[in-house]
Amino acid sequence: MLSEGKTGKYFKYAIGEIILVVIGILIALQINNWNEERKVNKERTQLLKSIKADLETDVEEITSFLTQTKEGQKYLQDASQKISSTSFPLDSLIHFVKDELFIYVDAFNGFNNNTYNSAKSSGKVEIIEDDIKRALFDLSIMQERIARDDSKFYDVHLDEFLDFNGAYPLNTPFTFVKSGSVKNLMWSDINKKDLALKLNDWGTSKYNLYRMRIPDFENVLEQTKAVLVLIEHNQ
Repeated sequence: MLSEGKTGKYFKYAIGEIILVVIGILIALQINNWNEERKVNKERTQLLKSIKADLETDVEEITSFLTQTKEGQKYLQDASQKISSTSFPLDSLIHFVKDELFIYVDAFNGFNNNTYNSAKSSGKVEIIEDDIKRALFDLSIMQERIARDDSKFYDVHLDEFLDFNGAYPLNTPFTFVKSGSVKNLMWSDINKKDLALKLNDWGTSKYNLYRMRIPDFENVLEQTKAVLVLIEHNQ
């Protein structure tokens, strides 16, 4: 074209070729963006599905844990009223501790937050929608605080239990001497004042554990359900 003096046509042709190349590149980029977005959406859906499953498990386990805790608190309150009654015979104290006292309390096994923590560590949490991400972060902070406080109060109670059981052989499945003359010997010549003091320390530490646990786990249960609703609305 140049040799024939068709400069204008040549430039028009060249510009047309450039435009076609640019359009091709833009289309390729758009297709790539669509593919990447599709991959991210798929990954986000799978991540939220796993987090949702963890939260649903938490709802079940926290609900059961709260039920057991409230039952334990009710027993402890009834036992306290019985012991504190002016008509409670002093001679019945040994029998009550030896044969009637319910000493067990469940340790909290932790929240099911492995999926969220893993996503946070890897940076994949950033693909989650901002409102869900904020809600999960707030829930995580609440879980950490509750787990820390529960462990502290539980350890205090465990120390009181070990001190109590070290002085007086309480009924436990792992007790070595379960019955007979040897057990009777362990309960002979009991200092009732010391028994009452250790019983009070044990019961107070257990009551404090329940007093902390119930409102904390009711709050985290409510927050967990709220996050679940948020995830379901965004799916």
